[in-house]
Amino acid sequence: MAKNKEEKTNVMRVLEQKKIAYTAHSYPHEEGVAVDGVTVAKSMGFDPAQVFKTLVARGASGQYYVFDVPVVAAHCVHVTQEDMQLLAKRHVSAAHCPVSNLKLASGCAVKAGMNVCLGTDSVASNNNLDLFEEIKAAALMAKGKTGDPKALPAEAALMMATVCGARAQGRSAECGIIELGMDADLILLDFNQPHLIPCHNVLSHLVYAASGHDVALTMVRGKILYADGKYPTLDIAGALKELHDYAIPRVFSDEPEAQA
Repeated sequence: MAKNKEEKTNVMRVLEQKKIAYTAHSYPHEEGVAVDGVTVAKSMGFDPAQVFKTLVARGASGQYYVFDVPVVAAHCVHVTQEDMQLLAKRHVSAAHCPVSNLKLASGCAVKAGMNVCLGTDSVASNNNLDLFEEIKAAALMAKGKTGDPKALPAEAALMMATVCGARAQGRSAECGIIELGMDADLILLDFNQPHLIPCHNVLSHLVYAASGHDVALTMVRGKILYADGKYPTLDIAGALKELHDYAIPRVFSDEPEAQA
């Protein structure tokens, strides 16, 4: 008789591969029936006010770290009002990816009652991953869907990319706004550009006119990662060469690739 094989998650496999000790906890559940995070939390004796999933990341030192982060549901283009109420009750955030959803014609996510942040999806359905395009598309999509030009005003759209994003990551106490004691996670934009002049309303310009090309500086926790076309922490030349070496043979390959 074959020995019952222990079921393992991908996280468990990564931890074992890296020889990192961990303790696995199990809980009773009916075979084939999905169990939500709140039920699991209650059965384990944890606070069900938060829904968590596990993330394994590799730090700059080469060591692996395990994090518990709040759940973010991607897209949410087909959820019902009842679904939204349940997600909101479970403190689940929605990642709205308007450009990807428009390109794939997969639906429109204009949701109320829950925390909604912005995402780009991948290059498979969003070619340039410009978050400023997502901000603009989200605002325009809301107006087009509702027929109301006042739907999702510029300030609310910008909050989706900042405050709501920090909230979705469980980091609203650290970042998302510029305030004393918060992490210095900042970007500076160069408004001395033809398409940004004249500027009658900064918020409106940020949402409807700016793009990623206008970013002059990127700072994370006070450390400058990008300034005036230079990346002090990255080998851009090496990265571009690696990308070219990967892409060029495929561009001239006889093998057809799927186009979205």
